[in-house]
Amino acid sequence: MNRITQLFANFPLQTKLIIVFSTLGLLSVAAVAFFTNLATQQTLINNANQGLLAAASQTAASVDNFINTNLDIVNAQAQIPIFADYLSLPVEERLGGDLEENIVTTLRILRRRDQRFISSYALLDSRGINVIDTHAPGISMKLGRHNYFRIPSQTGQPYMSPVRLSDMADEWSIYFTAPVRNKAGEVIGVLRVRYNAAVLQELIDRSTEMAGPQSFAILLDENHIYMAHGGDPALVLKTVVPLESPRLMELQGDGRLPARSEAELTTNLPDLEAGLGRADSDESFFSTELRSGSGEIDQVAVTRFDSQQPWLVAFVQPQEVFLSPVRAQTQATLVLAFVVAIVVAVVAFGFGRFLARPIARLTDIAQQVAGGNLEAQAPVNSQDEIGRLAEAFNSMTAQLRNLIGSLEDQVQERTAELALSIEVGQRATVIRNLDELLPTIVEFIREQFNLYYTHVYFVDDIGQNLIIKAGTGPVGERLLARRHSLPVGPGSIVGQVAATGKSVVVPDTETSIIHKPNPLLPETRSELAVPLTIGGRVIGALDMQANRANTFTALNLAVFEAMATQLANAIDGAQQWALTQEAQQRSAEAIKQLTHQTWAEKLAVQKGNLGF
Repeated sequence: MNRITQLFANFPLQTKLIIVFSTLGLLSVAAVAFFTNLATQQTLINNANQGLLAAASQTAASVDNFINTNLDIVNAQAQIPIFADYLSLPVEERLGGDLEENIVTTLRILRRRDQRFISSYALLDSRGINVIDTHAPGISMKLGRHNYFRIPSQTGQPYMSPVRLSDMADEWSIYFTAPVRNKAGEVIGVLRVRYNAAVLQELIDRSTEMAGPQSFAILLDENHIYMAHGGDPALVLKTVVPLESPRLMELQGDGRLPARSEAELTTNLPDLEAGLGRADSDESFFSTELRSGSGEIDQVAVTRFDSQQPWLVAFVQPQEVFLSPVRAQTQATLVLAFVVAIVVAVVAFGFGRFLARPIARLTDIAQQVAGGNLEAQAPVNSQDEIGRLAEAFNSMTAQLRNLIGSLEDQVQERTAELALSIEVGQRATVIRNLDELLPTIVEFIREQFNLYYTHVYFVDDIGQNLIIKAGTGPVGERLLARRHSLPVGPGSIVGQVAATGKSVVVPDTETSIIHKPNPLLPETRSELAVPLTIGGRVIGALDMQANRANTFTALNLAVFEAMATQLANAIDGAQQWALTQEAQQRSAEAIKQLTHQTWAEKLAVQKGNLGF
C-alpha cells in the first residue's frame, strides 16, 4: 500500500486527475446506487409487508367466515323442532319409530351441505350420549367429557372445538355444536357437526400466492401448532418450537397432538416463534429458518383472528421474489458505473490542463490552512466539480474554525469554573467555625455559580440518615428549622451519593429517572450531588441545583468534585480546630483547678508562720 501511495505521489497531475475523477465518479455512482437500492429495497419490503398483511387478514377473514357461518348454521339447525321433540321423550320411548327415522333422514340431508368435509351429524342427549349419528359406529358413545358438549350445554351458545383426533374415526376433526332446547327454553341436548380438519388446509390452499409469487399462508393455534400449511402440508400437527413436557403430554392426552416423540412433533424454528410472540406489536418480520438449510430470507406477516378462536395466520413470501427488481437495478447500475468511469477519464484527460490551475490554487490555500491560517478561503469561480470542491473545502475550513472556537470556549468555561472552585476552597479554609463555614460556603457557591439552590447534608453518627446542616434562601431556612433528613441509600440522589461515595449528575431533570421533584424547589432543571469524603469516609454530601438544563454535565463534574474535596478538607479542619479549642479549654480549667488546690494546701501547712 505504501509503495502504491509513493507511486501515485510521483504521477503527473493529469494522471492524478484521471485517477481521482474516475474514482470520484465511481464513488458517486456507487453512493447513489447504494442509497437508491436501499430505498428501493425498503419500499419493496414495505409493499411486501402490506401485501402479506392484507393477504393474512383476508385469509383470516375467510377462515373466520367459515367458522362463523358454520356456528350460525349449526345454531339454526339445532332449533329444528323434531330434535327437541325427540330428546324430550323418555329414553325408553326413543328407540325405533317414525320420529327417529325422520331425525336420521334430516341429519343425512344436513350432511349433504358439504359431503366432502363433513364426516357426520349427530344428536347428543343431556347426558352426553350420542343417541343418533350419521356415522353409525359413533352411536351410543358417551361424549359428555368433551368441551364441544359441555360448553354449549352450560353456556347455551354455539361452540367450535380446536382440531383434535376423533373418538369415532382415525381422522383429525373440528366439532361445531349448538344447544338443543325444549319449549321451556331448557337445554336438553346438543347438535354436533364433525368436520374433517382437512377443510382448514383447503381454506389455506385457496390463498396460496394471494400476496404474489411463491407466497403462502400458515394457520396456527394458540399453542403455535400448525393446523394448515400452504408451503408444506406435511408439517400439519407439528409445533413451531418444542413444547414443555407437561404441556405436550396434556395436549396429547386431550387428543390435540399425535402420540409421537417431542422431536417428531416440532419444526424447531425459534426465529419464527419469536416473531409470532411479537405479533401484537410488530405484525411483520423476517426469518431465515422456514426453508430448512437454504439460508434464504423469508418475509412474514402475522394477523390474529376476530372469532372466538385464538388462532394466527402467518403469510410468507421469499424476499428474493419481491426483491428481484433490486437485482436488476444493481446490474443496470454496474453498467452505468462502467460508462461513467470511461466518460470521466476522457473528460479528465481533455481538461487536465484547464483544471490544473484551480487545483493548484486549492493546493496553495490548503498549505495556508495547514500553516495555521484558518481564515484562508478558496476562490469559487465555477459551479463544476472544482468549484464544488472549493466550496466543500471552504465549508470544511469553516467547520474547523467553529470546532476550534467551540473547544476554546469549553476550555475557557472549564477554566472559569475551576477558578471559582479554587476561590471557594480558599474561602472555606480561612473559616474556622463550622457553624459559620457551612452557611457562608453554600451561599458563596450558589452566588458564584449562579445556581438555584445549594445545601449540605451530614451523615449522622450511626450512618443511617443524612441531616441538613446548611441551605440557601428561604427553602434552606425552612428545611433547617424542621431538621430535614433523608435516609442513606437509593431512595434519593443525596442518599445514593452517601451510600456509594460516588457523584450523581442529572443534566436535565425532565428526562431523568432518578430525580424526584421537590415541591419546595419547583424550578430545578439540573442537579449535581457530590460526596464529602475525609480519609476515605463519606461524612456528607454537597447538593447543587440549577434552574437551567445542562448546568451540570459529565464535562464539569471533575471541577465540582475538586471543589467538594476542598470543602471536605475545610470541614475537617474546622472540626479539628473545634476539638483543639475544646481540649485547650479543658486543659486551662485543669491547670486552674490544680493551682488553686496547691495554694490551698500550702497555706494550710504554713498557716502559723505567715507574716509580712
